[in-house]
Amino acid sequence: MKNKIENSFFHDLFKVLKNLEYIKSANIVGSILNKNLDEISDLDLVVIIDKLSVDKLQEIEDIILSFNYSNYGFTKPIKLNKKFGPIKYDYINNHIIHLMIYDLENHKKHVYDSPFTCFDWERTSIYSKKHIGQFHPVYKLMFNDFINARRGLLNYINNLKNSSLEYREYQIDNDSGIKLQTNHLIINERDKNEFSYHICKNLIFNYLKFVSKKNEDFEENFIKEFQAIEPLFFEKNKSIFNLLEKGKKLFLQNENYIVQETINFVDNFYDHIKHVYDKSLKIYFIRHFETKLNNGTFLGQKLDPTIISKQNSKNILKDINYKEVYSSPSLRCKDSLKSVGIKNFEIDKNLKEIDYGDAEGLELDQLKERYPKIVEEWSNGNDVSFPNGENTQDVHKRVSESLTKVKKNTLFMTHQVPIRCMVGEFFDLDIKEWFKIKIPFGTPLEFIKLQNKYYLNITQTLKKEILEDI
Repeated sequence: MKNKIENSFFHDLFKVLKNLEYIKSANIVGSILNKNLDEISDLDLVVIIDKLSVDKLQEIEDIILSFNYSNYGFTKPIKLNKKFGPIKYDYINNHIIHLMIYDLENHKKHVYDSPFTCFDWERTSIYSKKHIGQFHPVYKLMFNDFINARRGLLNYINNLKNSSLEYREYQIDNDSGIKLQTNHLIINERDKNEFSYHICKNLIFNYLKFVSKKNEDFEENFIKEFQAIEPLFFEKNKSIFNLLEKGKKLFLQNENYIVQETINFVDNFYDHIKHVYDKSLKIYFIRHFETKLNNGTFLGQKLDPTIISKQNSKNILKDINYKEVYSSPSLRCKDSLKSVGIKNFEIDKNLKEIDYGDAEGLELDQLKERYPKIVEEWSNGNDVSFPNGENTQDVHKRVSESLTKVKKNTLFMTHQVPIRCMVGEFFDLDIKEWFKIKIPFGTPLEFIKLQNKYYLNITQTLKKEILEDI
């Protein structure tokens, strides 16, 4: 089936779905982005709605099944797969439409639980209403995602060893409504081989996306690109790369050694990324503990309060391996270090909070009243300086200067705006959005240095807190 026929179907499908007000976004994702429909096992359709209801789910299903698919060049019966997960139906004898419906809240949860999947979905250019990336985007993959995501490495290994696949599906409960329930499906050798193929390929793709900080398709040269980045790991696992280079058909042969090769590959990959992490240079940014002036007024470089004495400062350094410590000259940063038992540290003026200039000590309403032109410039997305003070770029420049001097694992005790600059740059946010980033007090944010680039490495829970207002 050619793209012309596919585009005709997408156009007609989206035209109908557009009329449903509760649908916020409809997206064709996955393999169809690179191939014709004849070449893929299923067509993945992700629909985001306002709130789940049995009637809405049924209406969408009815619409999809109401089409006369033969008019669009479909040559086999249509089968609907409503499960969430890598479940493959009989695509040899059927055209499979994999329908995944999320409400806004569940999609948001899915973004944090399964960043690899959602990041891949954001590559789509085939959508209706709003693009899926406009609803709680992943922004960037992080190192922790390879271990902590639902379909992380350990989960992959367990699924293969147990000859099962984890998936989720909606269950209708008369008392509590609709629930997303987790189940497991026992799979045969052929399915295990196909799952093995996707495990290996997706691990490599995701690692390339992580290292490059780009959400790109690496289909054509993914083996060469991975070899260039990780040559030693490539040589040690050359057998699996040779199989991948020969294509999917080899993985679908009913050979048990393929599964064992995949398990070995995943185990080796897990050991490798732990090794990469252990040898990487790490910088820990910590925002000082709270003060009485963190009350909505602009607290920068002029006012110099100490921290509130009774704060839970225990154990914030328990998972941190640092050799050097630098502090902003502000009293609140120096006292924060002392409160966690660090008495020896160096002062780095580059770690100071942004200079609010004449706005220091003012509340936002007072700033708007006294300096309306500056506020207007901010509203237009311009990074203008505070009156007789700094702008965001000024802070970013001096923090970047401090990074160039780091040679060992280092702890920086600093302020909200310097850390916002690091976070905003990593997630590639527009600088006009950086002020919305919320940096919690007394919480370490780890950055690791790989290939001369810095990568934020925090939990998805902390990421959710930090980017809540974006």
